Formats: sequence, structure tokens, C-alpha cells
Amino acid sequence: MAVHAPPSGSIEANRKRIVELVGTGQGARRAPAPEDDTPVILALQLQAIDSFVEMIRLRTELADRDRRIATLRVGLRTWRERAGLEQAGRRSDAAEACDREREIISLLHQQMQMADAATAELERIRALSWWRRLRG
Repeated sequence: MAVHAPPSGSIEANRKRIVELVGTGQGARRAPAPEDDTPVILALQLQAIDSFVEMIRLRTELADRDRRIATLRVGLRTWRERAGLEQAGRRSDAAEACDREREIISLLHQQMQMADAATAELERIRALSWWRRLRG
């Protein structure tokens, strides 16, 4: 982004514009340059102004980038917290499912033992002769 002073009729008007853009940083005013050096000095001053404007633009972009990075870090922290909570929930659900599975297997094992005991009792009763079955 280049800032160029529009051409005007007098060099003093250009100097005033440059001083307005750059500001008055020096307390004492220097002696004016000779007339033959004025275009070179003006070109250098314009280049200095362009550099100054470019530095301001870059600093603004850096500030915007830093702001975006901070926003992204906050968002990342939020997503990490959410992912941690969901992972803890999945671990809890998995542990609960494992406990339920063990309980079901235990109940199934008990039912199988009862069925085996009942089958053994039935086989024992069938092995008896018919008159002993009637006596009890």
C-alpha cells in the first residue's frame, strides 16, 4: 500500500503534507535542503512514509493473526474438554456393559447348573424301576 503525495505547485506544500503524515518528531527544525537535492529528499521521504504505512499494516495483520490464534486456542480447549468428557462417558458405558455382561453370564451359569441338577434328578428317577418310582 503506497501513499504518494499528489503533485502540487510548490515544494513547501509537499513538505507540509509529509510533516502532517509523519508528524513532528523533532523539536528543532533543520535548515532546508538546497533546491537541487529537494526531489531526491522528497522521494526518500515518500519511501519512508510508504515503509511506515507498510509496517503499520503488517502490525495490524499480526494483531489480527494473534487474535485469531487466541480464539482458536479457546475453541481447541473447549473441544478437547468435550472430547475428554465423551471419552470418559464411553469408558463408563463400557465398564457398565462389562458388569452387565458378567451379571448375565452369572445368571445364565446358575440357570445351567439348575437345569443340569434337574436333568440329573430326572435321570436318577428314570433309572429306578417303575414300582420304586411309584413308592417315591
